[in-house]
Amino acid sequence: MKNLIILTTFLTTTAFSQIVNLDGCNKSETIASRSNCLKNSVESLLYNEFVSVLDSLKMGIGAVKNVKMAVFVDQIGNLYIKDLQTEDSVLKNATIRVIRSIKPLQSYKNHLGEMLYDEFTIDMNFSNPEKSTGSNSFSENKIEEKSNDNTQKEPEDQLFAVIEQVPKYPGCFQETNLELKKCMSDNIKTVIHKNFNTTLANSLRLNGLQRITVMFKINKEGYVTGIRARAPHPILEKEAIRVVKLLPKMIPGKQKGKEVGVIYSLPIIFQVIDDRKEKKRKRKKRRNKNN
Repeated sequence: MKNLIILTTFLTTTAFSQIVNLDGCNKSETIASRSNCLKNSVESLLYNEFVSVLDSLKMGIGAVKNVKMAVFVDQIGNLYIKDLQTEDSVLKNATIRVIRSIKPLQSYKNHLGEMLYDEFTIDMNFSNPEKSTGSNSFSENKIEEKSNDNTQKEPEDQLFAVIEQVPKYPGCFQETNLELKKCMSDNIKTVIHKNFNTTLANSLRLNGLQRITVMFKINKEGYVTGIRARAPHPILEKEAIRVVKLLPKMIPGKQKGKEVGVIYSLPIIFQVIDDRKEKKRKRKKRRNKNN
């Protein structure tokens, strides 16, 4: 049997593809910041689910549909929907699926060690997202330079490395771009480590060091869109895309004072270890130690 180990973090728990883990929000220092983290994460999950059922929604250009609800978190971390309001049955069913997919949060306590309830409100307008007119092929090259003329244009999508004001991940309140970039990268790694399906290696027959490269855009509204992945196996590409969809809604990046889309490149490096070889190595090591 083979195990999938993501480098820098050795996972001991199993993440299943249909369960979403939002326990990273428990790292927030205050109840308000945790609620904001949960709200943004749920909104992002809803956005991606709505995009996946877009054909069933039959939305014309410029059409907007609304979902409003309260989400209640009990003392043992279960999430419940309260007062779900939407006129569209497709959106209603998609919303219920999203909330049911979230794994119960670890117990959250205040400074006195008391278990806490939580509640936050979602009031979300969903419109038909813009469709890409470019090639679907994966590319890590820099964004194509636009023709330089004298007419003033809206800022184009920018690379994360050069954006004037980087997007802000929920809970990141640092002042400099460099600090915000590190905070975002650390949080993204946490989401990947907590949610990547470690059981995949049992069926992939992969060995040694593997690398997945993922690219996505944080759009002008702060949602993660346009996710693409390149990996040694299509199943790994699919899993990487699934996990990146779990990233929460963020505060959009800015260029020249205006919100713009920001392109982010994410490497996921993991190692497949053959249990049989590992056990053989350990037995040999014990024998040598005893001799």
